[in-house]
Amino acid sequence: MSLYPVRLDQEEIERYYYEGYSNATLWPLYHDVIVAPVFHRTWWDSYVTANRRFARTAAPTASEGGTIWVHDYQLQLVPRMIREDRADVRIGFFNHIPFPSVELFSQLPKRNQILRGLLGADLVGFQRESDAQNFLAAVRKLLGYHVDGQTISVPGLGAAPVREVVAQTFPISIDSTAVSALTEEPELRERAMQLRRDLGNPQHVVLGVDRLDYTKGIRHRLKAWGELLGDGSIDPRETVMIQVATPSRETGRGIPTAA
Repeated sequence: MSLYPVRLDQEEIERYYYEGYSNATLWPLYHDVIVAPVFHRTWWDSYVTANRRFARTAAPTASEGGTIWVHDYQLQLVPRMIREDRADVRIGFFNHIPFPSVELFSQLPKRNQILRGLLGADLVGFQRESDAQNFLAAVRKLLGYHVDGQTISVPGLGAAPVREVVAQTFPISIDSTAVSALTEEPELRERAMQLRRDLGNPQHVVLGVDRLDYTKGIRHRLKAWGELLGDGSIDPRETVMIQVATPSRETGRGIPTAA
């Protein structure tokens, strides 16, 4: 594996990623949560600059007719930028977060630029069918491109012919077979029994395992748990709740109190 660094200074990182366009504009908008997205022109400018640097670094590394795979919402402009320099390569893009409905996506001032950036790819992948359908609807309604099923007809750059871009769903998950096998190991079963004993041998255990991010609804979950205890719907002697949360980002952006 060969690694090619993309150098960004601290201000660019903050405006492009940590507290800027990626995580304060796109992240809340795409998740449609209670935290309102923030829009700043300088953040968008940094997003464009960072995407261009990634594209210029990646494009020369691919062999003639090779394949370039671009990942996630931080790099949505990269496919088109690479396409402009390397018409010979095949480009894939996978979005690891939801893609919003066209009504919600229309709030984004630079929505059309984002769509055109993604359509530089040959294949655009999403985790859920609803995300793919939202993307297809946005392309059809906002750009006016012809959509036939999962295939989009994209006008070529300059004198280039019309290209076909496919939007598909590729659900991702854990290796459920391997995890299931682990539950049969004697040492793990004994450890699980010990954990239950440490909790007072409750009849029921409610478990949450999440990143410490406001999109996970941990604050609302704890509030709901408190209400269940308060109105007597659950008996704390019979049912306990365990919430495991790992830090979302080192700057604390994902922590509810920082949202």
